[in-house]
Parts: sequence; structure tokens; C-alpha cells
Amino acid sequence: MKRLDWEFCLWLDRQQAALARFLYGHVMKRVGEKSLYPRNLVGFLRDCGLGYIADLEPYRRNDMLKDSVFPALDLLKGHAIRSYELDDRGNILFFPKD
Repeated sequence: MKRLDWEFCLWLDRQQAALARFLYGHVMKRVGEKSLYPRNLVGFLRDCGLGYIADLEPYRRNDMLKDSVFPALDLLKGHAIRSYELDDRGNILFFPKD
């Protein structure tokens, strides 16, 4: 398991990005030394305590993802992950930072 970057955690706190900080720890714990971390999007949301988003109707879920989850994950780019993307089968793919 990779160590968390304490300075990055403090930066996220100063940005008032509590969700991003939580997702940082969650993703780093699972990515580890893997070259790719695929996860079913609904399962990922439930694992993160965001099951209420997973249970929304698809159009509402997409709005919530765009308004909260994706901006939080965008803050992690370059620190915990290189990038992430959604595939056409309902999975979220995390590409670890090299």
C-alpha cells in the first residue's frame, strides 16, 4: 500500500475538499502498486459511503456525480491517480500515477 502524501492532505483541507480527501485515502488504499484499478461505479459509490447517490435515478445520479464526485476526483489527478474514466459497461477505471 502506498503512503499518503500528508502535504497533499493538508492542501485538500485548505481547499475545503473533504470529499476529495476521503476519496484520496480510499483510492490510494486500493490502487497500491496496480497498473489499473477497475471498479463498478455503483459498487465504488457504496464502498465510499455514497450509496445514496448510487440509488438515485440515472439522470439524478449523473447530476450528483458531475456536481460532487467527479470534481473531487479531478483534484486527485496528478497526486493519487494519473486519470480516471468511465467505460460503457458502468465501470470506473483508475489509472495510477506513475
